[in-house]
Amino acid sequence: MRLSNKAELSRYERGLRQPSLRTALACQAVYGAPVSELFAGLSDSVAKDTQGQMRKLHDRIEVDIEPQSSGSRIMHKFQWVSHRLLEMPNFKLVSV
Repeated sequence: MRLSNKAELSRYERGLRQPSLRTALACQAVYGAPVSELFAGLSDSVAKDTQGQMRKLHDRIEVDIEPQSSGSRIMHKFQWVSHRLLEMPNFKLVSV
C-alpha cells in the first residue's frame, strides 16, 4: 500500500475519500480485517444504493410484465439475482 502521507489514510478513515479496490484490499491484508469492516460506511452506502437499484428494477419489471408475456422468465432472472445477493456474506437488507 503506497500512501503519500498519513493524511491520505486519515481521509479514508473519516470517509472523506473512497479508496481504490487495490488500496482497500491492501488495507485488508495489513490490518487483517474484511474490507466491509474497515470501510463500514462505504460498505453500508454501497449496500443501500444496490438495494435501491434492485427495488427500482423490481418495480419496473412488475409494471412492464403483461400476464401472457415472457414475464415469468424475467421474474426468474430477478429472483436469481436476489438470491445471489442474499447469499453474499456482507449483504444486509435494510428497510427504507
